This record gives sequence, C-alpha cells and structure tokens, in this order.
Amino acid sequence: LIPEELLISEPGETIYLSEILNFIALDPEGKSLGTVTDFSSNGVQDLLVLQKSDQNFAEIPFVPAFVKEIRFEKKELVLDL
Repeated sequence: LIPEELLISEPGETIYLSEILNFIALDPEGKSLGTVTDFSSNGVQDLLVLQKSDQNFAEIPFVPAFVKEIRFEKKELVLDL
C-alpha cells in the first residue's frame, strides 16, 4: 500500500484511474451515461465500469477514441461512444 496522495497526476501526465472514481460520465450532448464506480481490464486496455441509472453496469474502454474530455473540477468525463 502506498499513500493516496502519491496517486495524483500533474497536468500533462497520464492520470491514475483512481483520480476519476465516482466521476459522472456524460455524452457529448451532456446526457448522463452513468457513474464510474470501478475499473476492469480486458488485457489490452483499462475499462471504466459505469453504473447506469437503471442500476445496470457497462464497461467502456478507457481510450482516447472514447474519452473526449476530463473535467476534474466538475468530476465529469465526456465520452463519445
């Protein structure tokens, strides 16, 4: 175990997934897709586990093709799926 304060990226660095835990995922129009509740992997890439409003879950690849913006101040991710 390491101190949590060591898992905070600086601007321009690759982020730690723990930094976006509990962020709200939005589509480009601002509609909620769910909340980031966990992370997974398919062996090739990291996956965001989103809990949707209907209590179901979805796994979304955490790749630049889908992740368009991370708004740390608002705790939001913009995903274009």
